[in-house]
Amino acid sequence: MNDELEARVDALEEEGRFDEAIEVLRAADGDQRAQIAWMLVRAGRDAEAAPVWAELRAERPDDPGFPYLEGSALLEAQRPGEALGPLEEALAMALRVGSNVTVARQIADDRTEALRAAGAPPTEVDRAARDALSRSAAVAPWFSQASFAQAVERWPAFAAEVGDVDHAGYSLALDRRMRGTARRPRLVELSVDEVAAWASERGWEPGWGVTQDQVAAEAVAADAARGRSWPPGRNEPCWCGSGAKYKRCCGA
Repeated sequence: MNDELEARVDALEEEGRFDEAIEVLRAADGDQRAQIAWMLVRAGRDAEAAPVWAELRAERPDDPGFPYLEGSALLEAQRPGEALGPLEEALAMALRVGSNVTVARQIADDRTEALRAAGAPPTEVDRAARDALSRSAAVAPWFSQASFAQAVERWPAFAAEVGDVDHAGYSLALDRRMRGTARRPRLVELSVDEVAAWASERGWEPGWGVTQDQVAAEAVAADAARGRSWPPGRNEPCWCGSGAKYKRCCGA
């Protein structure tokens, strides 16, 4: 699916015009089943979504991405109680197959949000995830200034997530988030093209943060040199590329 169609689908979802978004996805090239199932859930057409989710799970039984997307769609639709099951399934699978830490953490975060919204207690899976994640560092995907401008232009979902900030503000917000992690993450610079190619192959939305997390994690798994340590020393150049010392830039 090209950038123009992706933008149209995102706009339709934002306006709550889910049925129209589904028709656009069905007419698009490539495998759009995951996004179609997402939109079906958002439209309240669960009976139609169920066989699509089942088909995707059967094809890739060790991929926690599909139950995670189903749970996220339900959570987005303000149905946290119904989201608990798919999110627990995704979290248990991520722990079992050894999914990358960043994606497992995203699933755990959404699962926690659903538990709180539904007023439900955590289960053994949640406790196991907490213990496993506390011992592991995540990766932090990041776009350079040029790639950031491309991502904002091409991906409405990304533009909405970063908000009305420039590259400096985007980098500063990422630095603040990384400071809040229990362990130091590995910073991974991504290109728009590699994220778009990964997302197109799997039918994911490239503007989603979880997509970029997955690309970053797989990039580091394939080549450890893709990840760099963070933070730099206070008198070293800031990691964001501004040229200023870290203590006078993102580390201020």
